[in-house]
Amino acid sequence: MGILQSLTSRFTREPKVSISEVRSSYNEVIEKIQGLGVPAAGGFETTGRSNCFLGGAPWLPPDLNWPNSSGKDCEFIAQIDLSEVPQFSSEVGLPESGIIFFFVDFACLENSIGPTAVLIYYPGPTDSFIETSKPTNSIVDSTHTFVQLKQITSIPSKDSFACKDIPVQELVNRNWHELFPSQSDSMIQLLGYPDPIQGDNMDRDAQLMYIGIDPYSSEGSFIQANSVEDGRHDWILLAQICGFDEIGCIWGDCGEAYFWIRKADLLNRDFSRVQLICQSC
Repeated sequence: MGILQSLTSRFTREPKVSISEVRSSYNEVIEKIQGLGVPAAGGFETTGRSNCFLGGAPWLPPDLNWPNSSGKDCEFIAQIDLSEVPQFSSEVGLPESGIIFFFVDFACLENSIGPTAVLIYYPGPTDSFIETSKPTNSIVDSTHTFVQLKQITSIPSKDSFACKDIPVQELVNRNWHELFPSQSDSMIQLLGYPDPIQGDNMDRDAQLMYIGIDPYSSEGSFIQANSVEDGRHDWILLAQICGFDEIGCIWGDCGEAYFWIRKADLLNRDFSRVQLICQSC
């Protein structure tokens, strides 16, 4: 083959293959990936009033103070009434009742540290809750965006550790989002697999952060300690929350926030060590 012919064949665009053809050709692989699907709860915007919402101000019990860090109020992100979560969630340790308040500490950004999660679990009762006023310097939208929680099927991403034993062909990889559409209209997802933007090693990153190592530092990038590789499997996704356009909270350009919790901590109702990882385009 001549040089020109070789170069021409190398850069010739491959004929486009339809999704139906990909499904037909790689049905066995696609079924294996679909078989990895797990139940999750998707929060979809609703016009009705709900105890689950993003933005605005939380409905706090009188004995619970607004959290602060370094003298600055944390930002309120979301409130989830666990009694409204589909019942499958109790199988993985999520409480069947009570409220989780999602706050984020942005004050640490002044020290070049990423935002950190400040979660509060209040077991109840909820009949004494009152709507609070947001701090005057809040950056999050002052209105509530109410969501209705529905059970969805969560499929791992193509980079997920869950797919490591499945030989995934290039055409399946290339058409992943069409073959396995994400719940892109879900404003918050509880449990299940993350829908990543910048790679799916967040369980490893959460473990690194938990033991005090910045996953984005040179040390975090190259460390191969067994404690990290083993410990990454202790983590599950607690919640994935949408970004700026929807609730006026900055996770970066078209970003998402991922809240990770250790399985043992979830079972013990300990939300004090949740790790927050933000990804953006």
